[in-house]
Amino acid sequence: MKVATILPQRYLHMCEDDDYLMALAHLINKPGMEAYTEFFKRKGAEGKSFLMMDNGVIEGDPRPIAELLSKAVDIHANELILPDCFRNSKETLRLVDEATLYLADHADLVGNMGFMAVPQGETLEQWLSCATLLLDNPVVSCLGIPKVLVDIVGRDGRYIAISKLMERVGDLGGRDIHLLGCWKTPLEISMITKGVLQGDLPEVRGVDSIIAYNMARAGIKINCDDRPNQDPIDFECGKIENEVLLALNVLIWKDCADM
Repeated sequence: MKVATILPQRYLHMCEDDDYLMALAHLINKPGMEAYTEFFKRKGAEGKSFLMMDNGVIEGDPRPIAELLSKAVDIHANELILPDCFRNSKETLRLVDEATLYLADHADLVGNMGFMAVPQGETLEQWLSCATLLLDNPVVSCLGIPKVLVDIVGRDGRYIAISKLMERVGDLGGRDIHLLGCWKTPLEISMITKGVLQGDLPEVRGVDSIIAYNMARAGIKINCDDRPNQDPIDFECGKIENEVLLALNVLIWKDCADM
């Protein structure tokens, strides 16, 4: 499983050699985020990494499809996460349908870009129904499994959700799976990795999270415990005292998903 480490712009050098990256759409071209924007423009133009662009939902700043596509083209993203609505399956399906029509009208900009859809719902059943319907959309090349399932179902919520989805649909029709974030503990990611290795789950392409920075900010080495807090991240000026701990946490975080 590949790992995308989310970091404030001050620490993006720790991702310099990574081949799996995620840019946050609401930060691209934002005043004060020039170093962040230039980093991802450069990495995208180099074409040596798989670059995803998030849609801003989990950061509380969702961006419309027109802006998302424009920014994804600007940074040469390989994959764009389509708009979704937190814990709302009906609105998510509406937003994806709207985005699909927009993409069809702007095929000249799309090129070979892939599109990740994020199923949502208040319950596991709603999430499964939403995921099943999204798999009928031909523009969707990847399913993003949101970390909120850990809150809805429990620590192994995403493991359970993926397993039940496969029981329902049989196969994903060649689509990838990506785990969006890590809500509480990296142990969840390790368990999913083991599930893939044991053949109980389909292959998971990758995962992203800011957990390495989050725990280093609290002065904690990554372990099996829950994240210490969910305080907002200062991506523009965020700084921690122990950068050695952050570098160590980045390595440990990658090991959690190492296959």
